[in-house]
Amino acid sequence: MKRCRMIAGFVALGITTTVGAAGLGAGIGDEPKVAPRADGPMPSAKARSEGPGNSLAGELDHLKAQYEDAVWARSAPPPASATSKGDRADPAGIAPDYPGVVRRIFDLAATAPKDPAVRDAMLWIIEKAQNGSETLNPGEFALAASWLVRHHGDDPDAVRVGLRLDNWQTANRDHLLLGFYASAKGRESKGLARLALAQYLERKAMMAERSKKVEGRPAYVHDDFVRVDGTRYSQKEVMPDEEYAYLLHLKQCDVNYLRAESERLYEEVIADYSDVPYVTTRDRLLEALLRQPEPKWGGEPLTDEGRRKIEARIASHRSTLGRVAEARLDDWHNLAVGKLAPEIQGIDVYGNPLKLADYRGKVVAAVFWGTWCGPCMQQIPREKELVGRMKNRPFAMLGVNADADAGVARKVMEAQGITWPNWHDGEPGTGPIAQLYHVRSYPTVYVIDAEGKIRAKDAHGLALDQLVEKLVAEQEAAGR
Repeated sequence: MKRCRMIAGFVALGITTTVGAAGLGAGIGDEPKVAPRADGPMPSAKARSEGPGNSLAGELDHLKAQYEDAVWARSAPPPASATSKGDRADPAGIAPDYPGVVRRIFDLAATAPKDPAVRDAMLWIIEKAQNGSETLNPGEFALAASWLVRHHGDDPDAVRVGLRLDNWQTANRDHLLLGFYASAKGRESKGLARLALAQYLERKAMMAERSKKVEGRPAYVHDDFVRVDGTRYSQKEVMPDEEYAYLLHLKQCDVNYLRAESERLYEEVIADYSDVPYVTTRDRLLEALLRQPEPKWGGEPLTDEGRRKIEARIASHRSTLGRVAEARLDDWHNLAVGKLAPEIQGIDVYGNPLKLADYRGKVVAAVFWGTWCGPCMQQIPREKELVGRMKNRPFAMLGVNADADAGVARKVMEAQGITWPNWHDGEPGTGPIAQLYHVRSYPTVYVIDAEGKIRAKDAHGLALDQLVEKLVAEQEAAGR
C-alpha cells in the first residue's frame, strides 16, 4: 500500500495521520487503468502548434489533464464483461508515469521559468507528490520545491502551498518552508510564509521530542497485503535510509527552540499580518475548477450538488491569518495535554441535550467523525470492541458527528451498531464544537481523564486502547 510508506515515519514515532475533511483530487495511490506515456521526446514545433493548446499554459494543462484522466480511468470499476484474467491488467504494470510527466513539465518550464502557468504546474507536482506518498516521489517534490523558491518565492499563490504542509515533516519540506520564509518580500507573501513555518515548526517540535525516545533504527510491519488467492499477509520493513536520516536530524533538534520560534512567528503574524486573507492552495484549485467550462470531479462531470458543496467548502474556510494564528495559539495553550477540556454542551443526533460535564468521574474518548470520512468509518469496529471491553467500568465513548444532516448520521449509527452518545455538530470543521476544539482533520480523538483533563490528542488504534485501559485502571484503583 502506497499510503503505508507515507505514514511510516509517524508510526515509528507513535504519531498517526488522518485524512483531512475535504481532500482535493486523487493521490498517486488512485492511479488509472490506462496510462499514456509521458516520458517520450518533446513534440515538434509543428505538433505543438497543432496540439491541444498552442500556449505554454495550454501544453502544461494538457499534460496534467492526461495524467488526471488516466488516474480516474484506472480507479474506475472494471467493465461488466471483465473476468479475473480478462480486460483489466495488473495495476502495477499500467500505473501512470508520474516521473515522466514531471520531466515533461520541467522541459516546458525551462522556456519561461516565471510564467504563472509554470508556477501552477509546480504546485500541481507538489500536490501529487504529497497525496501519493512523498517518500515515493522525493525527487519530484524536491525539484518543484526548489523551482518555486527560486522563481516564485515572493508570489502569494506559490507561498500559500506551505499552509497545508504541516502534517508531515521531511528534509524537502524544511527546505521549501524555510526557502519561502527567506524569499518572501511582499506583505501577503511574508504573512503566509510566517504562518506556514509557525505551523510546521510547532509539529516538528513534537516530532523532535518523540524522536528522542526512539532507540536504534525503527522497523514496522505492514499487515494490509493481499495475495492473489485472497489471503492476507504481513511484511516487516526497516525504516528506509531517507526517513532514518531525518529521524537522526530530529534527534539533534532543540525542542525548546523550535517551540519558541513557532510561538514567536504566530505572534508576529497576529501583530503584523492579521488582516491578510487566509486562502489555501486547495481553495485556489477549487475556485479554478468552478471557473472551467466543463468541470469534472472524481472523473465525472461536476453536478449542481457537487458545485454547491465546493462553494460551501470554500466559504467555510474564509478567514484571516490573524484568526488562524490566534486559534493555533489557543490550541497550544488551552487544549494542551494536562489542561481541562473545554465544556461541551449541545444536542445529540436525536435532538436530545448532551453535556460533557455529565461524564465527570469517567474516562472519556471524544471522537470527531463523519459518515463521509473513510478513516473514521474504518475505526468503528475497533471503537465498538473498546466500548464492549469497558462495559460496567468508568469509561464513556462520545462522538462528535460532522454530517450536515443528522438523519444521515442516525442511519449509519444504527446500521453500524454505534450505541454511544453523539453530538450533532454540522458541517465538518465549522460546527461550534469543532471550532471550540480547533479540529482540522477527521477523525480526531481527545482522551479526557476522570478529572476532566486532556490526556491525549489524536490517539488512535492500539495507542488509544492502551491509554484508556491505563486511565480506567487508575480511576478504579482511586475509587477503592
